Amino acid sequence: NSVRDQASSSQMFLRLVAGLPPRKAMPDVLAQSARRQVWSDVEASRLRSFIAMSTIALIALTVSVAKPIAGTIVGAGVDIASLDGWKWPFEWAVLGPGMTSHLSSMAVTIGALLGEEWAKVVENPLAVVVQAPLFVVLFAISTLPTIVRHIEQKKSASDILNIDAAVKISGDDDEEYDSERCTAAVLDMGVSSAARLSLLSQQGAVEGALQRWKVMQPAKSSSSRRSSESRISDIAQGRGRAGPLFRRVAYEASVLVLLCLHVALFVVIAPSGSVGASERWNTGSRLVSLLLVAFAIARRSLSSMADEFRLTSAVDSFLKLLSTTAAEVTKSNQAPQADLQLAAQASPDKGIIVSDFWASHAQRRAWACRGAQLSCKNGEVCLVLGDDGSGKSRLLTALAETLVSPPAKSRSTVVVRGQINVGGVDVTRWDKKKLKRNLGLVLNDVRTLSDTAELFSGLTLQEILDPTNGSGGGPGSPSHNAMNIALQVTGLSSLVARLPSKLSTVVTANEDELSPSPTRPSAQILSPSEWNKVLLSRAIAQAVFGNDNPMTSPDAVQRSLIGSLLLLDDVTTHANEVEEATLIKALRATGAATLLTSNHWASGRHANKIVVMKDGAVVESGTHA
Repeated sequence: NSVRDQASSSQMFLRLVAGLPPRKAMPDVLAQSARRQVWSDVEASRLRSFIAMSTIALIALTVSVAKPIAGTIVGAGVDIASLDGWKWPFEWAVLGPGMTSHLSSMAVTIGALLGEEWAKVVENPLAVVVQAPLFVVLFAISTLPTIVRHIEQKKSASDILNIDAAVKISGDDDEEYDSERCTAAVLDMGVSSAARLSLLSQQGAVEGALQRWKVMQPAKSSSSRRSSESRISDIAQGRGRAGPLFRRVAYEASVLVLLCLHVALFVVIAPSGSVGASERWNTGSRLVSLLLVAFAIARRSLSSMADEFRLTSAVDSFLKLLSTTAAEVTKSNQAPQADLQLAAQASPDKGIIVSDFWASHAQRRAWACRGAQLSCKNGEVCLVLGDDGSGKSRLLTALAETLVSPPAKSRSTVVVRGQINVGGVDVTRWDKKKLKRNLGLVLNDVRTLSDTAELFSGLTLQEILDPTNGSGGGPGSPSHNAMNIALQVTGLSSLVARLPSKLSTVVTANEDELSPSPTRPSAQILSPSEWNKVLLSRAIAQAVFGNDNPMTSPDAVQRSLIGSLLLLDDVTTHANEVEEATLIKALRATGAATLLTSNHWASGRHANKIVVMKDGAVVESGTHA
């Protein structure tokens, strides 16, 4: 269950940060693979232990010189242990000569015993011919798991597409997986590049969304789990495919051939020796019994190993993808050593400057941005205007992907050339972790608002807005001050004042949650405009909390975001003219450099600068005057 739960969380992680669609049966695949790997190792260890014990027993029983040699070694050890010099402190002057004498005597005795045994072999070589192949056969059987592992690793690589297809088909009828609303919300958020970038730009947002998803997950029924495991078991055993079956038969036949060769050799050679018929019969029966037990254990070991690799290819591809994505996310969040020269060059007043910025779509041959040129100093609002489809959102998305550095598979644009300076320093020289702390990002598309509202439904406003994801303090703490500033900037404070429990009010986007229940308090439904303000407030609270500029005001709107950068895409879509003007005025007061997209041309009179876009290119720029 632990493997299954971790696999489900990993798929949600890949969905949120890289937009990769989950495979519904993958958690069961990983659980089955882990179980089969453990069982395969147990069977291989059992085979090696049996071979080792059988070899020792056969040496003791069939090699006449084994017992005298063992007795000589034990006797020498006892004689060395009985020396008087072992009393503390050790008397090495006594121990050295004594140990040398006993070891020399032991070596002479063992040499004499081996010489006598060699003489017997020369006198009767057929006895050795009968016994030696048995040790060879046992050794060969013990190496078969290693050989099989090497073969299956090569074969599994060629079977990966077949396995992946089977896994995908086997999970399509698992309706319970998609029935959970929270799971659907997380999956939908992963589809949107805007939602992914917003999560990646906010500290702990991905972890918070995953934790929210984990809490909402019910226990999977036993019947459903058994059904899934049965389907995965069929895949692992290769039912319906001739290749895996032929290999399993070949492995078992190889063991049987090795055993039969030795039995045949014993039957042919032993009668010509000097042993009697009764002794020959007893020896042969013991030999057959030993070899049959070895065959049974080897057969189970090889079968378990063959089954293990039926799922290894799919598991390896999933783990490799997970490892690569996690490494990219970790790299983007790592804070390198402080660059004193960079700190000296950076100026919080310079804002952002974009020069000759070209970016193409990642999924099709078309330009997303064509030679964009714009600048916005701190304390200014640069309004990006244009008709629908003019490239406003794509420009902010390309800029955000350059600043946030999401995983490669998550990118929707590819930067071809151009330069972005933040605080007067090229963005490639910035510490990404510090840059994201000073970044407030809200990107919109047709899904972002509804999917995010669905995910946060059932939480209190404080849980949604808290930049520390619940670990912050009470009134007067930095996180609480950041939330208050964000509420004032967005105008959401008027809504909070009307709510019965203020920030502790549970909000929702679903009417079916309005009625209270024993396990759920009553909720306040929010309109699309209010949800839009909630998401904007969340981004601004994150930026205020992460801002470490000493010139900022920690508890007032004015100068609360000096040195910060806000990229806001269509956040005024649901606002009227008065609300939009009030928001722009508040954004200017924060001291942040704000890029705000809108198709409300009349709003240009409230902004410091105006940039007009058409077909992904900046065609005009200036002021409203």
